[in-house]
Amino acid sequence: CQTASIVTADAFAQVRNHADAQVQTEALEPVSVQPPSQCDIPRLAAFLRRVEAMVIRELNKNWQSHAFDGFEVNWTEQQQMVGDGLLQPRSSPCPTF
Repeated sequence: CQTASIVTADAFAQVRNHADAQVQTEALEPVSVQPPSQCDIPRLAAFLRRVEAMVIRELNKNWQSHAFDGFEVNWTEQQQMVGDGLLQPRSSPCPTF
């Protein structure tokens, strides 16, 4: 029993019209950050216990992956700021979950 031959065809497409779109966002409202003394340490510990096994499992999978074999990191590459500096690193050691 043979399988039927696969029929293929080539086709081309050409775009004649060009359109651009722009997006404007509202200014970000200041985010309130808890002082370190008000961190909910038991809640943080509970979160870390909940996700530890999943994080370890993913790290082990990544360790064995060959997806980036031969990739060389360029540590001197300049990083562009998104939104004219609106993305700021988190200044508080207390993350929100």
